[in-house]
Amino acid sequence: MGARLSSMSEAVGPPRPFTIVRRIEMSIRRCAKYKLIAAGAVCLLVAAFLVRFPRDPLCLCQKVLDGGLEQWKQVAGTNVWSNVDGDSAKSFAEIEERYLSPPDDHAYSLAYGYVPGLKDDDPPDLIFMYLKRMTRRTWNGDHSASVFTRKKWMVFGPNFWSSADTVGACPEGGELVETIEFRRRFQKTFEFLRDNNRSHWQAIVAEQTRFLDSLDPDKK
Repeated sequence: MGARLSSMSEAVGPPRPFTIVRRIEMSIRRCAKYKLIAAGAVCLLVAAFLVRFPRDPLCLCQKVLDGGLEQWKQVAGTNVWSNVDGDSAKSFAEIEERYLSPPDDHAYSLAYGYVPGLKDDDPPDLIFMYLKRMTRRTWNGDHSASVFTRKKWMVFGPNFWSSADTVGACPEGGELVETIEFRRRFQKTFEFLRDNNRSHWQAIVAEQTRFLDSLDPDKK
């Protein structure tokens, strides 16, 4: 029996070099396959996170925005903010193209809404400017905000910094308000423009109302 096992062992012999290499290659391929699957899963998770939690819209320096507004006002020699036919984009372009952004860079006008027809000494709870999307931050360098922070609307009064000393004011001006308050302030702004017969107030109200309607899924 022992002789028989010995002869069988001799017949089988040690693994051939080719077999060892083949096993190593299969192991490497299997490892690469698992790495590829893991990398794909990570990419999907990152993509899902970015879709669910996109970049916060408050990413520009609002001190630069305030500086540009003040420069425009000083050069224009007036406390009446730019109002070109009641058109928000045309009115803000007079400020942005000269004092805020390099040529063809419309970063501020893409991120912020502008309401023409106001003066810098109008009531501070009117809406002069606002972020077009809700934010979790209080300023662009706010590292305390997380995906668990409640989103709110950032709004600015006609003096831009007029709310700086009020409760809830943000470090670079502006206030964060809930959607109900956001709409209420817009309505008050509309009534103020109408009651004071500000130039092109009908066009201003119509344009900003379209923005508000776009926030309501039932009106899309």
